[in-house]
Amino acid sequence: MLLKTIKEQNAINFLKLMRLKRIKESKLFLLTKNIGVFLLITVGICESDFKITQLANHFFAHHGFICNNTICDSDADFIFDSLKKGTHYDILIENKTLNTPVKANYIHLLNSDDVTLTPCTSKCIFITYGLNSFATVTASSIHYDDNCLKFQYCLQRNIVNLKGAIIECQEFPVCIYNSSSVIHSALAFTTLALIAGFNPPLLKDIKI
Repeated sequence: MLLKTIKEQNAINFLKLMRLKRIKESKLFLLTKNIGVFLLITVGICESDFKITQLANHFFAHHGFICNNTICDSDADFIFDSLKKGTHYDILIENKTLNTPVKANYIHLLNSDDVTLTPCTSKCIFITYGLNSFATVTASSIHYDDNCLKFQYCLQRNIVNLKGAIIECQEFPVCIYNSSSVIHSALAFTTLALIAGFNPPLLKDIKI
């Protein structure tokens, strides 16, 4: 338990230091929103069907954030990018194996059912998701119908969000309407939303 607490505190301290460093180095303005104060957040997404990008763009925009797919748009709050060679992203989502050399500055989400976690020197925080018992994030009670994906989101270990707050182990229902998303894309998107500071009740009914 003590080791677990130390790891969580180290993760919090890491995010705080990185955020302060980013503020000092950045020429961008701080953005004040209803879930906290953020700089522009860049999210690199490695996927084959753009489902995570579609969900994230729709959900974040619906809650008042400006989203775009190019770093040139300094008015945006979140940039959802399909990966560019040599780029460093605040958050990297690896839903399929990377073929482009990119890095995560803060948090690396990885589909541990389909992607192998390889040793690296990066100091970012790794969060795995999938349907295997070892994943940090998994799902149960998965149900598809013609218009909806329903599942029980299961966070099996504590994680830290971008504001440095601990998100404790928990389970809650997620329902995504009017989307053909598969479970891995839905898990990645839901985890991204939690990391960004959204509370679980906002994720119970998502309409695309």
